[in-house]
Amino acid sequence: MTLLDNYLKDNRITQATIAKLMNKPSSSVAAIINSKVDITEQNNIKAIRAIANILGKTPGDILNELIKLEELSMTFNEEHTFTILTTIWNDDDSLFSDEVYEYDEFEEACAAFEDLIKINRLDEKITLDLSVDDDIVMSVTLKNKDEITDKYTDNLNVLPSEIKPALLKVAQKYEINVA
Repeated sequence: MTLLDNYLKDNRITQATIAKLMNKPSSSVAAIINSKVDITEQNNIKAIRAIANILGKTPGDILNELIKLEELSMTFNEEHTFTILTTIWNDDDSLFSDEVYEYDEFEEACAAFEDLIKINRLDEKITLDLSVDDDIVMSVTLKNKDEITDKYTDNLNVLPSEIKPALLKVAQKYEINVA
């Protein structure tokens, strides 16, 4: 999820509402909102104006809030470590092997976590633990390639609200309850 998309969700604004105000097709607005380019670098300020109009704010207020959210995200990523521990189990549930992968950004770790679930081809039991520092925030155990036998979230209090959407997206996709 992009910074702007998170901002819209936090303010309960739909892309359709923006499209209507901009008198543009929803697909054009979606391209702007979902762009991986930082919104503060984009040339199309019409979306920012439409959001400001909906919220009764100025476009400058919206940009300032987006910049603040980006700074919060950057600070969080700089102050914490993000890891995925993969554990492969023997048939008797004893440890066969484990490996730790480290990531610079939480969003990157969430995307990798999702990819590991999708690409698992092992016929063995495997557990994936996504952690912030030493706190597991999401865990999934897979058996026989794609059967999820255990899944949970925990320690979500370590995540600021600006960061949580990346985790929530994966949790929703794999029907992992958010505690």
